[in-house]
This record gives sequence, C-alpha cells and structure tokens, in this order.
Amino acid sequence: MAYTFGDIVEVSWLQEMFSQVIMNIQHYRVVSSGSSSSDVADNQTFADHLAALTGGAELIGIWSDPLGAEWILRDVRAQKIDPVRSAYANAAINQSGQGGAGADVTNTAVVVSKRGGSGTRRAQGSIHFAGWIPTFFTGGEIQAGVETWWASLQPLWAATQNVVTGSISLQPVIYNPGATPNFQTVAFWTLQDTVRVMRRRTVRVGI
Repeated sequence: MAYTFGDIVEVSWLQEMFSQVIMNIQHYRVVSSGSSSSDVADNQTFADHLAALTGGAELIGIWSDPLGAEWILRDVRAQKIDPVRSAYANAAINQSGQGGAGADVTNTAVVVSKRGGSGTRRAQGSIHFAGWIPTFFTGGEIQAGVETWWASLQPLWAATQNVVTGSISLQPVIYNPGATPNFQTVAFWTLQDTVRVMRRRTVRVGI
C-alpha cells in the first residue's frame, strides 16, 4: 500500500572511495501523504526526490562541496521498513566531491551526534561523514571550515522532505524498532570537534 501517516522509511546514502563502500543511514517518518500508489512506487519517488537535490544550495551540493574528488556519492536508496518492510528503490547520483584531490584516507570521518527528547540510549545516534581532505583537520581536531560546512548542511539534513509526487512529507527521526512509539523526534544535532576513525569497513560491502 502507499505511504501513510506514521510509516518509517529508511534512506541509505551509498558512497564509494578507493573501492570502499561507505553508507550513511537516515530514518524518516511520514507525517502526511496524499499518495494512492504502492509503497514500492513511493520508495522510488522518494529516492528520485533526494537524488535531485544536487544544486549548489541543496543537500547534495553542500554535502559534497568540501570533500575530496576521490569521494563519490553513488546512489540513494529508500525503503519503507515499518510497519511492513517493502522492496527498496535506488536512484543514481554519481556526485564527486568538489574540494579537489587529496582525500587520501578512507576511514577518517567528521561525526555529528543526534539526540531525541528522552534520556535513554534509544535517543542517541550519530552520522559519520567521510571523504575529507586532511587540511580540514589539525592534531585530530576539526577546523573552522568543517564548522562552516555543517552550519550550511544541518538545516537541510534535518529538514522535513516534501515530495511533490504523492504530496508526501517525511520528517527525520531516530527510529526505535519494537518500542511504542517507534520513533523520537531529533531534538539536537551536534557536530563533534574531534576526527573519528570508522573501523567497521569491508571492501564492496560497506560500513
């Protein structure tokens, strides 16, 4: 069935760098929908919507702006996962980093923490952004350029996505499977000041 109020949709941003696959996961909750299509068709519509955000002032354009040319955002995948899991849909992007060559380390990342309104472990999460040129870091700490980048990206990363086809609106959330309710609204997005190493990585599999 089509997206309906309360559905949880998982978005996977699939990246590649030096034959390593890097994956960022974001969960969205449907807050309104006028769709009369199927959930799989709505997955495709949502993936296509996200893949088109490549303008200089849009999510993908700002995300890729300072990253090394070796980093490539290949695809975005959308999949309704709650209350019933559907087949996912992919949309190609193939956006390279626009910051020039020099991102020579695959598993160093800038980390953004996200927190919901409760004080439990279910209210915590993080996002690891890879593809950085080492000049953005000094002594393991991020530099001002990263702060400027996140100040521009955060309102777009945290925004409710309004998909014209089907009149669907989806809000980023922290997904809590098995709990009631099964989500928390993200109350805080916090850029961490130290660089992190992403240790779970497998060639052509992802992290």
